[in-house]
Amino acid sequence: MRSPKRYISIILIAVLTLAGCFSTCYFTICFLANGKDIVLSGYGAEYDIITATVLDELAHGNINVFVLRESPLLFRDKTMLPPISWTQKDFLLVADGLNQTIRGETLKAWQLYDMNYMVRECANAPFGIQEARLDYFTVVTKTEEGRDIVNYITFEIFPRYENVIYGETVKSILGFLDWGKIDITKITIPADVALNIVEDGGGRAFRESINNDCEIDITLNQSFWKSEWQIEYWAFPPNSNKVFLVDAQSGEVSIGK
Repeated sequence: MRSPKRYISIILIAVLTLAGCFSTCYFTICFLANGKDIVLSGYGAEYDIITATVLDELAHGNINVFVLRESPLLFRDKTMLPPISWTQKDFLLVADGLNQTIRGETLKAWQLYDMNYMVRECANAPFGIQEARLDYFTVVTKTEEGRDIVNYITFEIFPRYENVIYGETVKSILGFLDWGKIDITKITIPADVALNIVEDGGGRAFRESINNDCEIDITLNQSFWKSEWQIEYWAFPPNSNKVFLVDAQSGEVSIGK
């Protein structure tokens, strides 16, 4: 006759075995869902620009406005320029000009995946967006296993530091990932306008209520906010953030979570 302790041991072993199977399945699913990348190659470089003239030069077709830096810029050692009044269109123009300089082609054949604009000091919100990160991709080919080989490029643009950072990564991505693009032609409310809308719709009142002790993040991408801007006022300390959502076509504002 088996003792109660033996039954308890058997039950515990069964529970632990099931838990182990569940854990293994869970992490396997997470691995597949996250689409772990295999980096095949990478490249990065920094360029100096003259903020006062770069937009006019690019608008007139002169792309010889980017000077390759020999060493990375130490932002802490450089005094920022006064706030700028650039629009989303201006940042896209700089990215396209640099791509022509580096790759000898415009960005027309590339898919825009993510746009992120920042206002580092909330007091500068009346001037508009102050810096940007723009992500593009193109699917080059597929592996025999069905994985996409994706060429992925990033532009980080800092006009007040007169600096642009370029990064390129070729990755092997699991083929079922949704590499949808941002159709810029369908965005009738650009980032700078969306910020103005939110400022009038409660953003200004919020940042003034915390003495402008915050920064503003304006994002539209294909992972989460496919058709609307998420504009988040990051308060310091970060325990009372304010999030607004702006429809990228209608301009309608809602409060985010």
